[in-house]
Amino acid sequence: METRQLRKWPFSLELSSSILIHAPRQTTWEAFSDIERWPAWSRVCLGVWGVAGGPWRAGGQLSFKLRIAGVSVSFSVNVIEALPTQRVVWASTVLGLTATRTFTFDGHSGTTMVTDRKTFKSPLIPVRFVYPRPVIRLMTESWLNDLKVESERLAQ
Repeated sequence: METRQLRKWPFSLELSSSILIHAPRQTTWEAFSDIERWPAWSRVCLGVWGVAGGPWRAGGQLSFKLRIAGVSVSFSVNVIEALPTQRVVWASTVLGLTATRTFTFDGHSGTTMVTDRKTFKSPLIPVRFVYPRPVIRLMTESWLNDLKVESERLAQ
């Protein structure tokens, strides 16, 4: 698994993590896109609700609860872009902080490279200095590892 910090401006932060999954892209997409099953295979996702109008389209909405550093945190996001089996982008804004999350699925020879890129921006908060990068990184890597396990299980 590769994780890196991409931008260093005080009012924004970009983190990216990738994992190679030994399953075809379609199978990996099936695991990812069935959001109501996330809590069944993810140690990070505690619940999903408010899936409005089919989430995997621009304008779709969903809410979920994640375990981050042992604390339950709820998120409601708006889907900006959804290209099934290729790319999903969603965003949310809370207290002036906008978080955008982009998932890409690159398939090759029966494997899938999944990249989870997060961008945090605020006009007032020096995100780069105050955001808990190690905590977010740990949550992301756990989620990606769980997606890998589920996708590879489905591919058998």
